[in-house]
Amino acid sequence: MRTLLFPIALVVCLIFFAACKKSEDGPKEDEELKSLGEGALAYFQEEHMDPNDPIKVVTKVFPAAVNPICIKEGKSDDGEVFKQLRYSGVTTFEVCYQSNDTHTAFRAYSQVDGKIHLCLKGSSDGGVPKLSNISEDKCEMPK
Repeated sequence: MRTLLFPIALVVCLIFFAACKKSEDGPKEDEELKSLGEGALAYFQEEHMDPNDPIKVVTKVFPAAVNPICIKEGKSDDGEVFKQLRYSGVTTFEVCYQSNDTHTAFRAYSQVDGKIHLCLKGSSDGGVPKLSNISEDKCEMPK
């Protein structure tokens, strides 16, 4: 009986330690996208100066990034947009963000080895911001 009990206990310990190590490897991609999406929602609900007309105040827009911008390990070519999103991007994988031309929709995705892995989309439905579920799809811009 003891000879059977020891290998089972050893396997249970190995599984436990492997699970603990996995949780220490850093934030998960879906949690990072959710954090970025929450920042986009907060920005959407605030007032901002119109970049084309500094006298005009705009609301109900997402941060402007007509071309995709990405951040990895806290480094990005355009840190201003990620500041607006309240997102630091201190991850070992790349997180990217892009808005549409009118800034009423966005897509955010994680990239692993240059391939889109997970996707989050945001849109404005009559001035009400909405986030999609995080999914593994082609990550096309919402219409």
